[in-house]
Amino acid sequence: ISLVLTLLSHKAAKYSHKAVLKVAGYTLLLVLILALYYVRAIDTASYILSSFFAALSLLISLYTPLYAKSLRYPRELELLVDSFLYALVATYAAPNIITLISAWTFVEILGFTLIRLGEEHSLEGPLTSSRGFLLTSTATYELSVFTLVVASFFALGVNPQILLEPFTEITSRVPVHYAVLPLILLGFLTKAAITPLHFWLPSAHSIAPSPASA
Repeated sequence: ISLVLTLLSHKAAKYSHKAVLKVAGYTLLLVLILALYYVRAIDTASYILSSFFAALSLLISLYTPLYAKSLRYPRELELLVDSFLYALVATYAAPNIITLISAWTFVEILGFTLIRLGEEHSLEGPLTSSRGFLLTSTATYELSVFTLVVASFFALGVNPQILLEPFTEITSRVPVHYAVLPLILLGFLTKAAITPLHFWLPSAHSIAPSPASA
């Protein structure tokens, strides 16, 4: 229902109607996050991060149609940004491995698409920011996530059911060897642009539409 309300806001002709639908959609998203925390599907850290980002996402979503209109971006920018925001919230609030993988994969695809859109809209001519994002941020993410899956399988056995078990139940049962810890952290450190893995960020964030960069 939350996503449907947000998508319906894209059809509204008046900005005031858009705003009401967006507020309703993101408020329901916050309620869903609270429900996940209440039934202990996510831990306190996930609850705080996802709640904070959902509230921040509402502000970004409200700003996007104004930004798109002022800079004459195509209509699909609003859809891409809202989809990007929902995927990011889902990543923070992921209760299990399969949800984390799925949501983060959507984040990478949509992030690449938004940077590519910014390149096409740029007056600076052909740019390669999207390729840099794809080769660094996305590649290291894949390495980290699948290292996490393999580590879980080694600790608990090769059982696809593990992918569906809540993090709150399996984290204490999955010891991570110090030798594989850098591989797991690599994707997160690259996504956070921690030095020396920051080189992709300046070009990608400067060319991406402001709501996506935010």
